[in-house]
Amino acid sequence: MKKGGGQRGLVLRLILIILVLAFTYLFFFTDIFPTGYWIKSGSSPSVFNCSDCQDCNFAIANASAGDIIQLNVSINATSSCINITLKPNIIFDCMNYPINGSSSPIGIFLSSSNNGQIRNCNLTGFSYGIYLSNSLNNTLTNIHTDYNDQGIYLLKSNKSVLTGITSNNNNNGTIIAWSYYNNLTGIISNNNLQNGIYFGTDSDSNNLTNAIANNNSKAGCYIFHSLYLNIVNLTSKDNAYGIEFEYDSNNNTLRDSYLQNNSLGIYMSTGYNGSILNNLIYNNFLNNSNYNFNKFPNYLNTVKTFRTNIIGGIWTGGNYWAAPNGTGYSQVCSDVNSDGLCDSLFNFWGGTTTDYLPLTKNASTCVETWGCSGWGICNISGMQTRTCTDSCGTNASMPNLNQSCTPDTTSANLIYNWCYQEFANVSTSCGGLNTGTYTYSGIWTDTAPTDIISNAYDGNWTTGASILSGGTTGHLKINYTKPANVTSPSLWQTKNGLGTYNLTIPSSCWSYSSTKISFDVEAYAIYPPYHSNWSCYNGTSWVSINEPFDSYPGIYEEAMIWNITVPSTSSTVASSSNGGGGTVPTTTSPSVNNTGSGIGSGVSGTEGIGTTVSNNIVAVSPTQPGIINVNDAQIYLTKITLNVLESVQSASISVTKVNVLDDANLKIGLPSGQFYQSFRINTSGVDHSNIANATIQFKVNKLWLTYQNGTINGVNLYRRTDTSSQWSSLTTTFEKEDNEFYYFNSLTPGFSTFAIFFRTCQGIECTLGNLSSIYPFMIIAIVILIMIVIFIIVRKIIISRKK
Repeated sequence: MKKGGGQRGLVLRLILIILVLAFTYLFFFTDIFPTGYWIKSGSSPSVFNCSDCQDCNFAIANASAGDIIQLNVSINATSSCINITLKPNIIFDCMNYPINGSSSPIGIFLSSSNNGQIRNCNLTGFSYGIYLSNSLNNTLTNIHTDYNDQGIYLLKSNKSVLTGITSNNNNNGTIIAWSYYNNLTGIISNNNLQNGIYFGTDSDSNNLTNAIANNNSKAGCYIFHSLYLNIVNLTSKDNAYGIEFEYDSNNNTLRDSYLQNNSLGIYMSTGYNGSILNNLIYNNFLNNSNYNFNKFPNYLNTVKTFRTNIIGGIWTGGNYWAAPNGTGYSQVCSDVNSDGLCDSLFNFWGGTTTDYLPLTKNASTCVETWGCSGWGICNISGMQTRTCTDSCGTNASMPNLNQSCTPDTTSANLIYNWCYQEFANVSTSCGGLNTGTYTYSGIWTDTAPTDIISNAYDGNWTTGASILSGGTTGHLKINYTKPANVTSPSLWQTKNGLGTYNLTIPSSCWSYSSTKISFDVEAYAIYPPYHSNWSCYNGTSWVSINEPFDSYPGIYEEAMIWNITVPSTSSTVASSSNGGGGTVPTTTSPSVNNTGSGIGSGVSGTEGIGTTVSNNIVAVSPTQPGIINVNDAQIYLTKITLNVLESVQSASISVTKVNVLDDANLKIGLPSGQFYQSFRINTSGVDHSNIANATIQFKVNKLWLTYQNGTINGVNLYRRTDTSSQWSSLTTTFEKEDNEFYYFNSLTPGFSTFAIFFRTCQGIECTLGNLSSIYPFMIIAIVILIMIVIFIIVRKIIISRKK
């Protein structure tokens, strides 16, 4: 008894040891549990916590691609601290703990390492806060490098992303040198002893967006020997130079920026015997005492474009030239035509550098004078449209472009003349199977049918009755179903011997039955001539009809030939009940100032009221889609391609911009995000049931999407039908991009109300939330449950053996 009990105890101890070992393995060597020094699995990254420079560098040296090294305390470094060399795909996270140097060389050094990340770091007291060298595709996020010699330095490092960078009170804030194709967003570089943001030698094709560089002793933004930089929304104030171009800095772009209270707003230095030319500077707010342009040609405006400009006007062209004392060119120029652009150009350096479209707020009062075309045809849906124009470029008093009307449903005088020949190989007046023409008077709005025959078939020359040897008569009896729409007498074509003959079937034969005729053809030999005797069955007996013809004895059914004349019963006269066309007198509205904000901007995309664009399309068929190009600055559609099920001879499509601010109901049923633009598409001349599908192509302003902190993956076209208040997401595909817009297309089954929308919540996390935080605890519970079940099963086995 004791021996058995000892064995049971031994087995239970072994089971307990196995469970403890299994639990230990899971705890320390897998990522199932949320705590531990290392959290490791085959597919997930390792995470290592470090507490000093040596500790962190040891972890980095032993890390694999995808691993994360996290700082868990502040560090005071007496020499260079973090070293990431030849370690691709490493993430170093300071976790917002500071790394303080004491005139130490480098805070974080990343060299010959690609696809890495440095984030959440605060570095002070170094010669270089962060130094990237000979590396590619790295990301720096949420970095503070203050009170260093150089804040952030990129040397020969390309295609990296810097976001949320603050570099204040250094010698230079952020330096990019010999580095290409980097994207810098949300950069703040203030109070530096030299330059806030520095693009050094051969730093070509970099993008700087949403940057602030104020109160630097030299330039807010300094460009040296660099090409094709794109600088957007730079704020540069209280510097010696707002922006400085030096030595062969050509083909760069500065736009949508604010340069104010600098000693020289724009400085183009001609030192080093270099050239500075072909730089494009437009749509900037410039309020500085002086500017220094060189003798080489540079461009201070783009083409006149209908887009909200830097001072809120409706046209983008050049720059707003102000001066602290109120005498800047844009502050004093005239604007007689009230377009928000100065009437005269603004010259620098004897005309080599000129702003041909300087912006101004000095618009004269413009009186809207609208001229409208006559109302168009009243369509079957009871709607007609017209076009109206005004020279002011505003639409505060735009007349109505759409109105209800009563369509004229009077039947048109439409007559079909149709000939249906069942056997196409016989020469008759018909052109073949189911062919014919139609004529009409009046205005025909529907498509003429292409098939009005049914219950008819091709003859085959095989049904026949011959006169037997020694006999005198032969009979051929046929039941024939009447084709649809037949109102006139028809012919029955027969073949006797070598000839074919058309024998008229009188109307009296059809009077016995409206759908089917039964007739008997009897041939009898009386030489000469031969004759045939027709008999129609009236339901009780045969009614004879005699017709002579010459041939040999024998009758063969070949084909029926139907001559059809049918008046239309569904056509309508497409003219409006109020008389249709004509011209509308010019109307004069109260005076308005054209610098108001009632027009949609290229950034917000949600302003403006009721802009409508109409286009006519002709000859649309299942094999020839209708294509219209939308060329209106206020509507961000570019093209609509319409596919139909049946041909239409003419149709029109109108696109009306919907003011999102005026209709709160538009937001019902949409996910979290932002409207870009809403619009409605209407058609006339083509029924909704005849629309197979349509492709809508549209564009989204890059700057607007940047302001939303969004990407192209979040852009979608939504549709709401007229019978529902809910939105449905349409399949949206990215097509291409240019300097200003992203372009997309979506496929829709029909037309109604649409919304170009940026959703901030994407994917399954919108509905299920982020489960990653509870996942480890779910695994723990499952593991413990399995252990308990195993223990119970083994215990029961032991007990059963005892019994």
